Amino acid sequence: FQNAPPLPGAFPALIHHQGLGGSIVDNPELLEFLASHGYVVVASTFQPEDGLSFGVDSDFTRSIKDIAFLISMVCQRFAVDPGRIGLSGHSYGASAVLAYAAEAQANIRAVVSLDSTREWNAEREPLFSDLAARQSKAVMSMPPLMIVTMGTSDVRFGHSGARFDHYDG
Repeated sequence: FQNAPPLPGAFPALIHHQGLGGSIVDNPELLEFLASHGYVVVASTFQPEDGLSFGVDSDFTRSIKDIAFLISMVCQRFAVDPGRIGLSGHSYGASAVLAYAAEAQANIRAVVSLDSTREWNAEREPLFSDLAARQSKAVMSMPPLMIVTMGTSDVRFGHSGARFDHYDG
């Protein structure tokens, strides 16, 4: 409930990144559920640097910097256990949190990818080739991943089923 007094102790945190064009209220039921079960939950607008819109754009470098900033701020301002930080994201946001985790971010304990679309899109597309390059350069193993994606064949999207081999270490 609003203005509830904080409980004592340190809590796990979750940074959530929405998809392209998403708003800060993306997946509110999921985020409220996690917050009601003891997580400090943070979402941001991940807006372009020009500040002309609140919609998310597809800039991995900026998203990675934003995630790092959010983690730093949540650890400074709230009773967060820095050893229990997770990431979640939807669509482009899922790709962005995977890119962050791939860049040897030791402070991430788990990643939840809600349909990053990489599982069924061709890697020749610029967004996915950038993510693939970042993941292949990871200097340490990825944290535990939970990948949720479309699992059936659908020729409308040009894929014949989900692929997960690019997550193998």
